[in-house]
Amino acid sequence: MARGSIKYKSNRSKYRGSRVCGWGIQGQHRGSGKNGGFGHAGGCKHRRSWIIHYYGANGYWGKHGFHRPTVVVKKVNPINIKDMEIKLPELEKAGAAVKKGTHYEIDLGQIGYNKLLSTGNVNGKYNITVEMASAKAVEKISGAGGSVTVTEAGSDEE
Repeated sequence: MARGSIKYKSNRSKYRGSRVCGWGIQGQHRGSGKNGGFGHAGGCKHRRSWIIHYYGANGYWGKHGFHRPTVVVKKVNPINIKDMEIKLPELEKAGAAVKKGTHYEIDLGQIGYNKLLSTGNVNGKYNITVEMASAKAVEKISGAGGSVTVTEAGSDEE
């Protein structure tokens, strides 16, 4: 017999004859009786003051705000300058990046990215075509001798 089962047996046996087995008054080790129910039960009745204390008087009941229609919301798939430089060999294999002289011609939309962000340092000259670009990313790329062409009017560039 395993050692754990012997210890369990001895612990169990010391509660024999006891009415509540170390759990205080009868019913304390059952479901959620005597506690007012599970979770947020009674939030509009006996637990109302608890709800007001932790959620605020106006933050719990009723509807708040609205959801924009999915047709209106544009999915943004961004890439940082740092990540773009790391993935440059993969971009060349995919045909999204082509080296022309000292510059790289990169089309980020071809591989599913639609926004260029500015995290990272620019270590080369890039001519990038993308739907959106942050102003700081455009500044970094053009400061290194490259350019960013924004294909749509929905950019942070202006």
